[in-house]
Amino acid sequence: MNAKPAAPRGFVLLPVVATLLLVGVTALLLNLQAAAGLDRVAADAEGRGAEHVLEAALVHGAWALQAQGSCNGYGTLAGALGADRYSVAAAPVSGSPVTLTATATLASGLMRSAERSQVTVYDAEVHDWTLQPDAAAGKDANLDGDQANGNFGRAQTLELREDDQRRALIDFALDALPAGARVEQAVLELYATNGSAHAAVAVSPLTQAWTEGSCDDGTCTPADGVSWSTVDGTTAWHVAGGAFAADAAVSGDAGTAPWIRFDVTAVVREWHAGTREQHGFVLVGPLGQTPEFASSDAAEVARHPRLVVRYRCECGVDCAPPPAAPQCDAEFVPDLELARYAVDGFGLSSVISAEHVPPGESYAGVSVAEPGGLLLADFSAGVIALADRNGNVLAKHAANDAYPRGVAWLGEAGGTARVAVSHYYARMIALHDAAGAVVAKLDTSAYTSAPEGLALLGATASGKFDGHLAVASPRDRNGSAAGAVYIVALDGSLVHTVNVAALGTWINGVAHLPGSDKLLITDRYNGAFIVDLDGNLAASYLTAGFGMSANAESTIDSATCHHILTDWGSRTTYVLTSGGAGLAAHWPLDESSGLVAAEIVAGLDGVVSVADWVAGADGNGLRLGGGDVRVADADALDLADAFTLAVWFRYDGSDGVLLSKGQSASDTNYHLEVTGSDALFAFSSGGSLETFTIPLGALDSGSWHQLAVSYDDAADRVVAYFDGGVALSASTTARPTRNARELRLGSSERDGDPWTGVLDDVRLYRKALDGATVSTLFDTFTPPAGSCAGTYADDFDTLGFGGSTGTLAWSGPWQEWNESDGAASGDIAVRDSGGNGWLRVQDNDGGGEGAGRIFDLSGVTTATVTLTYRRNGLDDSSDYVALYVGDPATMTGSEVARISGPGSDSTSQTLSVDISARAGAQAGILLISSPTLGYNDAVYFDTVTVEVSGCP
Repeated sequence: MNAKPAAPRGFVLLPVVATLLLVGVTALLLNLQAAAGLDRVAADAEGRGAEHVLEAALVHGAWALQAQGSCNGYGTLAGALGADRYSVAAAPVSGSPVTLTATATLASGLMRSAERSQVTVYDAEVHDWTLQPDAAAGKDANLDGDQANGNFGRAQTLELREDDQRRALIDFALDALPAGARVEQAVLELYATNGSAHAAVAVSPLTQAWTEGSCDDGTCTPADGVSWSTVDGTTAWHVAGGAFAADAAVSGDAGTAPWIRFDVTAVVREWHAGTREQHGFVLVGPLGQTPEFASSDAAEVARHPRLVVRYRCECGVDCAPPPAAPQCDAEFVPDLELARYAVDGFGLSSVISAEHVPPGESYAGVSVAEPGGLLLADFSAGVIALADRNGNVLAKHAANDAYPRGVAWLGEAGGTARVAVSHYYARMIALHDAAGAVVAKLDTSAYTSAPEGLALLGATASGKFDGHLAVASPRDRNGSAAGAVYIVALDGSLVHTVNVAALGTWINGVAHLPGSDKLLITDRYNGAFIVDLDGNLAASYLTAGFGMSANAESTIDSATCHHILTDWGSRTTYVLTSGGAGLAAHWPLDESSGLVAAEIVAGLDGVVSVADWVAGADGNGLRLGGGDVRVADADALDLADAFTLAVWFRYDGSDGVLLSKGQSASDTNYHLEVTGSDALFAFSSGGSLETFTIPLGALDSGSWHQLAVSYDDAADRVVAYFDGGVALSASTTARPTRNARELRLGSSERDGDPWTGVLDDVRLYRKALDGATVSTLFDTFTPPAGSCAGTYADDFDTLGFGGSTGTLAWSGPWQEWNESDGAASGDIAVRDSGGNGWLRVQDNDGGGEGAGRIFDLSGVTTATVTLTYRRNGLDDSSDYVALYVGDPATMTGSEVARISGPGSDSTSQTLSVDISARAGAQAGILLISSPTLGYNDAVYFDTVTVEVSGCP
C-alpha cells in the first residue's frame, strides 16, 4: 500500500498542465462557436461563449478534485481564460459524491452558472492487489489443434506453439475487486519455464465462456472441459482455437526475468465496469517460437500466473484490498522429494542449517531473486552464506563467533536485525543486520546451555508469540537432556517453553508452519514432528526414507510450504513436499546390508531373501537375482477404490514381476510385471483376471526406469506412466478384489516370474495420482545412466567435492579422510591453477589424510581407474599417496597402487589400474597420504576417472 501524497493547500491553484489543457479545450469550443456563423446576434454569441467557459470550468474542477490528494477541504477553484473568468465550488466540501457549481463572468460582464451533480471523488491512496491462485482456485488450460477434442485443464505448463496450433487460456476471479473502484493499472505476469523469446506473445480477451476441465494430457474420455474445438467438451467455439477480440491484444515485455509482464489495464477496466463480458484471456505465441509458462497447476505455487491490480476507491468508502489468498498449508507428511543441495556444491564444508529467504529480500549486499534463496550456517568453517536455488553462493561472511548451529531469517520483524544465528558452545544467539554485522547478542544460559535450531514465528492463527524467536535445544540450562523449544522475545527474554522431550533424544531443528499455531520439529535420530505451541503431537514422519541419517535444522518455504530439512550426516539439504497425501506404504530400499527392507510409513517391513544391496536409482537399491521381499498382509496393503503403484527398476535383460499381491487369478489384488517391451498390470474382478498391457518400448540392459499405475474407481480408468509420461489410459468398470495374501516385491505368489534386476523406491498410494504428481515423482531422482558402459569422472573444475564430468553419476561427493573442513581449506583441498581445479593431497600433521568416493560397479564386469597427477616436493619413497580400492563402508579395502617419491613433476603424469576384481558391487576408491608426507610435499590430481564396461 502506497502512502498518500501531500495534499495541496486549498482548492485554488491552477496547475500548468491543467491550464494548457483547458486553454486548448476552450479554444476549440470558441473556434466551433465562430464557425457557426457570423450572422448570429451578439447576445447569442455571448451566451454560447459563457456555456463553453462553464463546461471547461466543470472539467477543470472535476480534474482538480482527483489531483488534490485529499478527501476534504475542497474550497473554491478560480481561473481565467483570456479576459473571461470563472470559479468552481464543491458541495459538500468533503467526501463523495459532490455537486460542482461553476460561475462564468465574461469580459462583457455577462454572468452565467451551471451545476454538475453526482461527481465521484477518489481517494489518493493506491491499493495493490495480487491474485495468484493455487491449483484449486486457478483457471487455465492449453488448446491443441492436433488433439482438437482433448482437454488440458490440469497441465502444469501453458504451451504456445502457433505452428502446431497450441494456445493457452487463463482467467482470474475479480469478484472481490470492490464495486466502484477505479482501476489504475492491471498487469498479467507469467513465469517463463523455458528460454524462448516471449515479447511477441499476444494476449487477447476471450469472447466466449469456457470450462477448465480436469485432464492433464488430453486423453480423458469424454473430455470434461475446454479443447481446441469446444468450450466445455460439448459446445463448439464460435471460432476453433478460441473466440477472442484480436483488436484488443497486448504484447509482453521482459519484466524481471523469468517473469514476463503484459499490461492488460484497458481490458480489466472494461471487465470491472461491465462494458465487456469477462471470459479471460487467450495467449497466442509467435510463429517459429515455443514459449512456455508455469500454470496454476504447477508444483511451485510461487510460479503460478498472477494478476496485479492497482486501484483507488471513492472517498469515504471502506475499500481495503481484498483478503490475500489463503497461505499455503505446511501441515502435511512429505512423500515427495523436490530437490536436494549438497553442501559441496556451495563450496562449503559442514552446513548444519539452511533457512529459506523469500525473493525480494536483501542480505550482505545481495538481493534474492525468484523463487527465493537459502541462508546457510557452516558449522565447521564458522561461515554464514547466502545461496540461490541453483547451488551458487551469492554472499558469504564470518559468523563472528565460532560454531554457528542454527539460523533464522527475521526480515522486517527484527528491526535492524535481519538474521539470527545460534552458537551452541557460546550459549548465545547473535543478531546480524542486513550487512552481516552483529548488532546484538542474546544470552541463552537462563533456559538452555545448547541452543541449536532457530525459527521466527511469523503471523500465527491465534496471534500468540507473533514476531518471537523459537529456539530448539536438546538440553536445559544445566546441560541435562531435556528436548524443548523455547519461545523468546528478540530482546532475549523467555516467554514460553514447549516441552517435546518425549519426541526424541536430540531435538535440534524447528520451523514455524505459516499462519498456524504449529511448529515443525526435527530430532537428530528420530525424524520430524508437527506439534502445537503446547507440545501436542499432530503428525510425524521418518526422514530416513529420503536418505537422511542425522537430521539437523528445518525450515519451511513461506511461499510453497515445502519442508526444507538439512541432514548433517550426508551434508545435504532436502526440499520435501506432499503428493496430495494417501501414501499407504513406502519401501525406499536404501539399506546397505541385512535381510530387512524397512517400510517408513506404517512400519510394514519386508523380509529379504537375497541381501544384495547395490547402488539404486537414488541411494541404494536391492538386486534380487531371483529372490524377493515378502511383506505380511495388512490393511494398508489392501487397495480397492483408488490407488497408485510406483516402482523404480533397473532392467538387466530379463523379464519378471516387480510386485504382486495374490495367489491366483481369482484373488489378485494387484500385480505388475515387465514382459519384454511391455509391462503388464492386472487385478482380479468377479473371479477372473483383468489385464492391461503397457507399452514400454525396447529396454536397454542396465537402464533405470520408473513405472507407475493408477486405478480410479470413480473415473472408471486405469492410467499407466512410464518414466513420468503417460504410456496407457484405458477405461474399465472392473473392481479389484482385496485379499489376505502377503505382498511380494520381485516375485509373484501366483506364478513366480522372479525379477533378477534391481528394485528401488517402491510406493503404494491410496489414491489415483495425477500426471503432474507422477511426473514430480519421476523428476525427484536422477538415476545413474545405464551402468554397463561409461565413465565416472571428476576434473575438479567446480572447485568442490561434488563434480562429475563422466557419463555416469557417482554415488555421492568426495569424502575427506581424517579431515572434515571441506574443499576450500585444509590438507585435502581443491585448488585453482590457471582456471583448472586440482585435488591436493598432503599431510602436515602426520595423520595420513586423504579423500575417497563411492561408485557403482554392480552392473559391470570390467573397470579401470585412471589418475592424472603431478608430484610436488616428494623427498623419497616414504613420501607417497596410495590408491586404495574396496569396501565403500570403510573406504579402505586394498592398496592397488602408489604414487611415491623422490620427485616433482613439471608435466602431468598418468596412472591406470585395473579394478575389475571389484565388479558386481558398489566400490570405493581412496587417495591417502603417507604419514611422513610433510607440509610442503603434495600430490595434485587433475582428473580421476573410472571406466566401466561389460554387462554381467
